[in-house]
Amino acid sequence: MRNAFMIVENDLGQKVELELVDKMTLNGKKYVILSQRNSDNAFAYRVVEKNGKKDYQSIGSGEEFAQVLKAYNLKQS
Repeated sequence: MRNAFMIVENDLGQKVELELVDKMTLNGKKYVILSQRNSDNAFAYRVVEKNGKKDYQSIGSGEEFAQVLKAYNLKQS
């Protein structure tokens, strides 16, 4: 079982616990893949360091997400 990684607030204002699925670097940028426990859905966040602290920025579902998803799927095969 994976460990809790972060808690985020969804669009409905509810707190959601996400677990780390994988980490990767793509085109010089760092990413984490996160998922809710017992879910097949995953979310990708770009890792940005600011003043020595990590900030996680959602990359949504656009082209950047498609590139991260493709790299993740290739890594799994």
